[in-house]
Amino acid sequence: METNCRHTERSGACCSEIPELERLCYFFGQALEPADFQAEQAYMWNRLATLTRQAVGWGVACGLDVELTVASQEGCEDQSEFDRLVLEVGAGAAFDCCGRPLLVRKRFCRVLRNHLDDKHKAALSEGKRLYVSLEYCQTPTRKSQSNVYGGCAPLAEPQFSRIRDDVTLRVDLAPPETPECETCMGSCGDPAVLLAVIWWRARDPKPRPAVRTDVRRPLGRRELATITGLGWVHGGTYGRRAAEAVLSSGVGIRFSRPIRSATLQDGVVDLVVYEGGGGRRESWYFKEVTLVPEPDPEDAGLCRSVLIRAMQPEGFQEGDRIMLILRSAFVLDECCRALSGSHLGGGVPFDKNLSAESGHPEAGRRVCPSPPDRSGPWRSGNGIEGGTFESWINVGPDNQRPAAQPGPAAQPGPAAQPGPAGSS
Repeated sequence: METNCRHTERSGACCSEIPELERLCYFFGQALEPADFQAEQAYMWNRLATLTRQAVGWGVACGLDVELTVASQEGCEDQSEFDRLVLEVGAGAAFDCCGRPLLVRKRFCRVLRNHLDDKHKAALSEGKRLYVSLEYCQTPTRKSQSNVYGGCAPLAEPQFSRIRDDVTLRVDLAPPETPECETCMGSCGDPAVLLAVIWWRARDPKPRPAVRTDVRRPLGRRELATITGLGWVHGGTYGRRAAEAVLSSGVGIRFSRPIRSATLQDGVVDLVVYEGGGGRRESWYFKEVTLVPEPDPEDAGLCRSVLIRAMQPEGFQEGDRIMLILRSAFVLDECCRALSGSHLGGGVPFDKNLSAESGHPEAGRRVCPSPPDRSGPWRSGNGIEGGTFESWINVGPDNQRPAAQPGPAAQPGPAAQPGPAGSS
């Protein structure tokens, strides 16, 4: 006789289709068996999961920070640093694309080598990247023996009387596969929720672990494109010649996902100069700009960054303020959804790779180093399409030494997409 619950099933592709919502219809004298009560549970479960997936969305809601560290040598003197790598996942909550909750109630640690097979260990030791994800699973609890009732033969083996919604950690060479442009009522692909990319910097003079959490999907119905990098120090003070050089070579803006290059039209970006100095500060004027998209290697009609150049970069005076304005509602991503571009807290980090010049002031650390409810760098947007992205710099004397400015710390390089294996 089969057991009454299949506890060993994992998530797999169980939610590739929206389930039918079917509930029991009770009447006097009705004979009910375990399958009927399971159907009643399934109705409530599927209804809640459908509401979550279609109304709230899926992704990481809060927490679930990921760290990769090297454990102490105490008691492990015969092991290398690579063998002592420890993967830590913080407490937090997420929902998978089936609408099921993924809850980690307290921080847990795993010795990474014990979680990998030989293939994954070899890949990690070579500097290749591994993807850390959370996956829904069920854990049976409370074993009990069935009793004789109503003349029916009891189950011979003890049964689990309860099931706990649980999670399991997945570390793999590829991220969970999901559709690039999700459709209403369509399949969501692999329901595992990506948390981070980890790798071992094997080529560094002193090999060390590295983690990136900006690849995760924030909770939402759609994964909207955001701005993740900026080619000048927001709020920084530049000498007059340095400001002219930066705008002559171009200020880059990097997106989290491909943008349709055709939507970067005239009028989408403005460069406004507010005149300063010792007199009245009431005059302002526009600088003509040209937009140079960087074509996506996989599709020439898309781009992952754009370079904004001033056609006539000269003429700035000490005390001026140069404002960059991007109207995000008119910039569409590959799924024809508008860029989520509100520059919350001015937190989009400076990226030296988005500017050809080196005369930038030092980017200091912000009062709030990371966004609320998640680790990693700031990015634009609040989960809503559109908004106006604004950033500015100030023009100071040429002979001053660039000073640290309030703002996010400089980033080591592009963070929108993982680089090739072994890259930093």
